[in-house]
Amino acid sequence: MISSYDYEDSLAEAKFLYDLCVKDDNHREVLTNLVVISLVTSIEVFAERILEYFLLEYNKLSVEAHKIERELKIAHSNCLSDRINDLKSHSHKVNDLESCFNELAKIWSSTEKITLKFDTKFPKGKHGELQIKKLFKKIGIEDVFSEVKIVIETEDMLNEEELLDIDKFIGDLTGNRNRAIHEGARLHTFISNENLKKYIEYMESIIRQISNLVLKTLQEIEVSCTR
Repeated sequence: MISSYDYEDSLAEAKFLYDLCVKDDNHREVLTNLVVISLVTSIEVFAERILEYFLLEYNKLSVEAHKIERELKIAHSNCLSDRINDLKSHSHKVNDLESCFNELAKIWSSTEKITLKFDTKFPKGKHGELQIKKLFKKIGIEDVFSEVKIVIETEDMLNEEELLDIDKFIGDLTGNRNRAIHEGARLHTFISNENLKKYIEYMESIIRQISNLVLKTLQEIEVSCTR
């Protein structure tokens, strides 16, 4: 039985900073920057942690190599390839190198049960929507943000509903985060407290929907393993 992922505290810091921002107008400049930075950090930490959760739950299923999904095999193989490249320069670690090659062969050509491994972390210095999507692609979710639906409130709700462009939202937020950190941008000049409130609501919905998507993916894998 797959256990659900607890995402409830993912935005605790951003919410705390937002509350301070609303109450302390004298420090709104620095607090606005901190809320935006925290939101970007929160979605990145969430992505890494839920992928760690995915690996943990997936490996509990003891899936045989021939039943492992192609994208997961590739992610596992890339992890092994990185390990092999590291070991090549250490002649005294030939046994470890042989073990990696054997494990690489197993996942593509055996029926043995495999313990999956792959890097769940962002590449150093990399941020943004494309990096998040690359991480989730490792577990077979081709475009994670296309699975997230958030309706934007408009002045005329009688018209056809408008959906939030998740890629643009994350991209813009990351861009503002970078400007705040690297250029000392004063984000409060164009981001209001009401904007921050919306950002937090959007991010909560994104995290909740991705959590449900990953859980659904695991449940489908669990069912397929029993066939």
